[in-house]
Amino acid sequence: MFEIDDSFACTSSIMPQKKNPFTAETMRAMAGEIAGSLMQGLTITKGIPMGFNFDLLCFGGWSLNHMRDVKKAMRVLKGLVATMVVHKDAMEQRSWDGFSTATELADRLVRSKGMSFRTAHGVIAAAVRMAIEAGKNSLDAELINLAAKEVLNKDIDFKEEIGVNVAQIVASRKSAGSGAPKEVMRMVKSRRKFIATEKDSLEKEFRRISNGQASLDRLIKDNFAI
Repeated sequence: MFEIDDSFACTSSIMPQKKNPFTAETMRAMAGEIAGSLMQGLTITKGIPMGFNFDLLCFGGWSLNHMRDVKKAMRVLKGLVATMVVHKDAMEQRSWDGFSTATELADRLVRSKGMSFRTAHGVIAAAVRMAIEAGKNSLDAELINLAAKEVLNKDIDFKEEIGVNVAQIVASRKSAGSGAPKEVMRMVKSRRKFIATEKDSLEKEFRRISNGQASLDRLIKDNFAI
């Protein structure tokens, strides 16, 4: 499906041919640790009154350390993704495995035959069972009609083309947050705009803090010079 560059992988202790994605696994573990620390910080600061509270002494420097860890992890992840080799042909071939078009076929029964999705679900499930029993790894109109006869005890005369393109199925899912290419690109554009806005806001805050630190340093120098 995809291959991680050797610089981001390690060998298996038992299988010589196997690569272990230790970099990704380490970042996954780090994400759990950081998420746990976030909950720790939120719980410590929840419901405390304004002003200084000793609760804040428990906040510790771990929050800043984790911020640094996230920045380091993002740099590593950028390199991992940039050097990753994606085998598109293999992914496309595997996308047909496991009757991956079954849901689309159920939707087609809903659209073309006026069935409820629950009924269409039962028909396609029966068709999948029949295909497995027959040693097939795909569905055809004949199987679907036989399944409908078994489930509904009537002929539905389903004649639609079964050779559904998986990419077309994904592209047809146009609801918000779906995996359709156009929707994914819309979300990417939206997230990039959000990141740019947040980055600008943070840069302004950093400048404000830096200017405040410089003013404080001048006051200390002018009033407490030795």
